[in-house]
Amino acid sequence: MHRPGSPPFVGRLVDTSACGVGVCFPQPNWPNLTVGQEIDLVFFSEKFNEPLTVAVRVQHRTEEAGARRYGFRFLHAEQLDAHLCLTFRQFFNRRKSLRVLPEPYHTAKVTLDAGHGEPPAEARMENLSASGAAVSLEAELDAEFAETTRVGFSMQMPKFRRPVDVMGNIRYRRLVGVRIYYGIEFDPELSEDFARQQEIINKYLTKLEKQWLRISA
Repeated sequence: MHRPGSPPFVGRLVDTSACGVGVCFPQPNWPNLTVGQEIDLVFFSEKFNEPLTVAVRVQHRTEEAGARRYGFRFLHAEQLDAHLCLTFRQFFNRRKSLRVLPEPYHTAKVTLDAGHGEPPAEARMENLSASGAAVSLEAELDAEFAETTRVGFSMQMPKFRRPVDVMGNIRYRRLVGVRIYYGIEFDPELSEDFARQQEIINKYLTKLEKQWLRISA
């Protein structure tokens, strides 16, 4: 992390998404930043040809045992995405950091296939990342998936010609009200041409991010 006129602070990346990152700084080498402050983060990785400098804004700050954790939001997420290779975009869309879909654009059509020869079940998208999703479906449909953890995941995004069709594994199931929530992790090994499918998802996520930025501006 770098602030003009100050020595750099070295932190540990603990959380990533397409719109921001979480960084933990150990005591006593931690910066004193205010929420809303704008700074530059510099990323170092053997995957990069050179260090990558990104402008961010402090979104939140948490005091932990012997450390201080900051949540940073990218100031120019759309420009950042346009200059990143697919490998780097995937790194910033790991499953552990889900992207919540803005309600006005919550129109992607999702179906789940249990592989029993029955018609796919309709589901509602709750959140999405490049490597997984959370969906909900009517509680009575859970019986179709009771004996399996592997499902076919199909998603047709509005204004996208090609749907996403991947295989996934149900990692958790939770009853919320009258619906069942599934946390699904996509399976790269079992999914046909997974890199191309993931690139389609990344384009959709970028589109949603731009829409979200316009709404929140």
